[in-house]
Amino acid sequence: NTLVLGMIEIALTSLYVNVVEGALREGMLDAQACQEIQEHLNYFDVPAHFVFCVKTGEIRGINARILGHMRGKIKLDDDAGFKPFAYLPNGIVYRNLIAFGESAMTMIEGVDAKTGRIQPGKIEAAGDAAQERFESFSPSTMMANVLMPNLVKAANKAAEIQARIQMAKIGCALERFRLKHNVLPETLDQLVPNHLESVPADVVTGQPPIYKLLAADAYSLRSVGWNETDDGGNGAADEDWVWNGSRKTTTAARQ
Repeated sequence: NTLVLGMIEIALTSLYVNVVEGALREGMLDAQACQEIQEHLNYFDVPAHFVFCVKTGEIRGINARILGHMRGKIKLDDDAGFKPFAYLPNGIVYRNLIAFGESAMTMIEGVDAKTGRIQPGKIEAAGDAAQERFESFSPSTMMANVLMPNLVKAANKAAEIQARIQMAKIGCALERFRLKHNVLPETLDQLVPNHLESVPADVVTGQPPIYKLLAADAYSLRSVGWNETDDGGNGAADEDWVWNGSRKTTTAARQ
């Protein structure tokens, strides 16, 4: 369905961003390559894509197939993707669809497709409300109860990938700055306007990612992550989304 395909596309985007991160660490990109990658990354809008996939895939797509079955146009037992529905009464299947659709639409209120902001707290609250609603077993909600936690996880992953896309843009701009001045900037504001039109915002906070200059050719860049808290960017329990700005061979740490 559309959401599954959408998440595959998002996963492929993640692989692309990981390659960019690795190439920057290896010093493999010149200024022109960095600029071209920045421009390419501007086409990626994961929050908007995620909302589109939820609305068109999990709700409208399933709805069309269920209605088609109810009207005798397709048989669910002939549809490999709908085998679990084959032996359930139409009413139960449709009530599960409605329950999931209502909860999914509430959940994506935490994703602003226009601004690119994702609000983890709002999404988690919608997930918790759905879990409480579906806590008591009912044939009318049993499938929705299975689907909703996966949708919350998908939103988490979408937010992480968009955060890394934003940091990849900044990483390319930092490399362009370094190639031109032979030093990294003290602040991200120094990248504007020659290397960035504006500093990309953290998908969670709406503010620039947290940047710290560590050495002449090393820096830390991170988003606060799904817990909306700055955990410092290190440690096993750290939930920040971190961009690795350290070269494979770095100079002495900046005092």
